[in-house]
Amino acid sequence: MKTSLSHQILHFNWEEPPKKVCIVGAGAIGCEFASLLNDLESEVTVVELAKEILPGLDKRTSGELRKQLTKRGVEFKLNTSIDGIDDKTVNFSDGEKKEFDAVLIAVGRAPLTENIGLDNVNIASENGFINVDLDTFETSVANIFALGDIVNNTPQLAHAAFAEAISAITYIASGEKKPLDYKAIPYVVYTRPELAEIGLNAEKAKLENIEIEQSQHSFAGVGRAMITEQNQGLVKVYAEKEGPIVGASVCGPSAGEMIHEIMYMVGWEALPEEAAEFIHAHPTLSEAVGESLLGLTGKGLH
Repeated sequence: MKTSLSHQILHFNWEEPPKKVCIVGAGAIGCEFASLLNDLESEVTVVELAKEILPGLDKRTSGELRKQLTKRGVEFKLNTSIDGIDDKTVNFSDGEKKEFDAVLIAVGRAPLTENIGLDNVNIASENGFINVDLDTFETSVANIFALGDIVNNTPQLAHAAFAEAISAITYIASGEKKPLDYKAIPYVVYTRPELAEIGLNAEKAKLENIEIEQSQHSFAGVGRAMITEQNQGLVKVYAEKEGPIVGASVCGPSAGEMIHEIMYMVGWEALPEEAAEFIHAHPTLSEAVGESLLGLTGKGLH
């Protein structure tokens, strides 16, 4: 039985996909590989120590994704860990034992900062992640900068790293500080269906003591989704009570594309009544966004 990390499995010379795969971790990487391998007709079991998949994301939309993957045949073992692996047998903490052809470890990414000379210059770091000034991306040592996945307490996203590089280079070249608004950076899980999120959700808002209002609309009531037979999922939009739009979560077809119009609303702190005035073409998937916005104003059509 092969045991691998997520980046290693892409380099295996599989003559055919493994018949039975155990994926450890139900974060973005674990869910993406579960969806991919399920499409390749592998029998997939996902093990997650938390109570739900995609911890930290909106519970309603992540629950919808789990429901859709389960319908396709993916098995989720939540509140469960692995006690050991014996040959082809995986021993789960709930006492169950199952045989697999491969085990994929997808419990997070470690920074590649060992043996690159950090100790020689005494750059401040935590568990290998480098501490930076988020206004400039300068480290604790003057004129040394860091960005991307090795930076402490920032999202490990390629598009975030691109923006961090632009911010750092702008400061180096001109002295102008251009910090990023991390709440306005979209997060996408490339499963089928996709899940995308921007800004705050109910749980994050509660942690920040922000009172919010929310509205959601199902793709079941969207003409384009019904026509293309992709009418499972929903759009949720959050606004601060009597204030601007602060976030959204989407699970459904093209969620990774649809999240970007809400990105502008979050970044520009648009009010629900302002955003709801814009007209969405019919029939399009993004009508679900329009309906959610109308719902925030108490004027939903469908």
